[in-house]
Amino acid sequence: LNTENRMSSAFIIEEWRDLWSYKGDFVITCFAYVFSQSSLLSLPKLFIENGGGAFAIAYLVSLLFCCLPLIMMELSIGQQCASAPPKSLFNICPLLAGVGSAFILYSLVISSLLASYVSYILSFLVHLFTNIEEANPPWALCSSEWSTVPCVDNLAINNSGQTSLNNVKEFFDLSVLNVTTRIEESGDLQWMLISGIAGSWILVFLALFLGVKWLGKVCYFTFIIPLLLLLTLLVKSLSSNGANHLLQDVFETDWNALLKVETWVQAFAQSLYGTGLCFGAYITLGSFNKRNNNVFGDGLLIIVIHTALSALGFVTLSAMLGIFKSKFSIPSSVVLTDGFSQILNLLASASHFDQPQLWSTLVLMLFLFLFLNILAGFYASQLMMKFIDLLCPWTLLAFELFAVAWLYCAHLLARDTSRLISNKPSKFLLFPFFELLYILPAVPIFIIVIKMWNYNFRDILKDNQASPWMELVGWSVSTVILLPIIIGMLYCTVKTCIHGPGFTLWEKFKYTILSPIRYEVPKVVSVPRYSSTAPGYVLLPHAPLAEPEQFNDIYSDRQQTRVSKI
Repeated sequence: LNTENRMSSAFIIEEWRDLWSYKGDFVITCFAYVFSQSSLLSLPKLFIENGGGAFAIAYLVSLLFCCLPLIMMELSIGQQCASAPPKSLFNICPLLAGVGSAFILYSLVISSLLASYVSYILSFLVHLFTNIEEANPPWALCSSEWSTVPCVDNLAINNSGQTSLNNVKEFFDLSVLNVTTRIEESGDLQWMLISGIAGSWILVFLALFLGVKWLGKVCYFTFIIPLLLLLTLLVKSLSSNGANHLLQDVFETDWNALLKVETWVQAFAQSLYGTGLCFGAYITLGSFNKRNNNVFGDGLLIIVIHTALSALGFVTLSAMLGIFKSKFSIPSSVVLTDGFSQILNLLASASHFDQPQLWSTLVLMLFLFLFLNILAGFYASQLMMKFIDLLCPWTLLAFELFAVAWLYCAHLLARDTSRLISNKPSKFLLFPFFELLYILPAVPIFIIVIKMWNYNFRDILKDNQASPWMELVGWSVSTVILLPIIIGMLYCTVKTCIHGPGFTLWEKFKYTILSPIRYEVPKVVSVPRYSSTAPGYVLLPHAPLAEPEQFNDIYSDRQQTRVSKI
């Protein structure tokens, strides 16, 4: 048996945990995850609004000095604890074990919104394939089923770029969503969207139900296919006239932007989102690794791949939208949006290519595979996503960093990890990056302060009538996600102060902070000498003991604390 899967501590006895079949499975899964989280749709707009090349510098700095240490930290925690975020955070600091549960809840909420996003893409594809005999996609031609007056076909002489954008938006609102005018109006059930959501969860189940070994194989497909689609769109865009029109605007550099606080806030927030942090995902992925896996090399490789994929997607989207901008001579601010609206603009651009049905299909398939974390198109999802973004990910990240860096101690985590790594350069480079963890809690706190300072509820639903109860719902959703942190702290404190070791309250309370990995506190129980739970005995299913002898240790009531060798 491979003893590297078991915790060295005698107090923390982990169940045997499955491992990746090959190191390549883990690497490809990380690539697929970081590719899907790259938020390609938001990058062009962020570049133009924050100084072009100056924003690129701020983004790279945040990747190197913020995201890289965080990725290495989460991979290291996962490898040493061999558990999902809730149990891993308990092993780091029992008092903040609720942070791991909040990670799970936050991921479930985001996944639910992503499922609705996939249903929109599937609905678009259904409409596209049902009109496959047509030369143009259905949103390029006016139809009495969804269009309002006036409506101009894409092929009409008096068509403008704004008209094409309006056609796609109108098709999405009236044909795909059958959207209502206000958030208070629920409307009828959309069975096509419900089927799409059910289908997306079935796909997730099929990817996970056979375990991590099967997931590693699935991710080869979900990484390579969108990469090929992206390269195909890149070649098509760069070979068309006008591809450089938007790129020139995007890379127009204003170095004074580096002196603005907003530029750095956007860079830090985008880099944390783009690398898939704030979800605890790397803890889970790392928990299936061997404990001597080189986290420094993996973290650096993830950052390099994220940078390359982001640059590739950034150029592709900018080139596609630049062609549209050049064709109709419209300003960059019109074609650059964020969230799902950016996909609609890309569909409007693809509908003016040769063979628009083909290129529209490729655009939809690309984002279907990427499963991007974007803003949904209807009011309720938009409300939840924007309120969640205000507080939840940054609060979770701040608590996680505080637990690891200040309560467990970042330099001790670096020491524990370096002892298991055989690569000497990685051992040496691991320490300076882990030392950065001591100051990194200031980053999410800084983002929270700036976002709350600039908070204005009217900006969340810009063009819609906002009611006070909508704001209450938004804050309620955010609060529910963070509740496990408070509940976990109260439960751990009460339980330890009542039943924990020690005589004074302080002696009891300190065990809510101390990591069980370092300080082993034996349970005060009587263990039968001959049973399936007795140390050194294994109860085989085909050879049970006839009469297990009960053995009571006269020293079982003695409490003791000892430091493990980790």
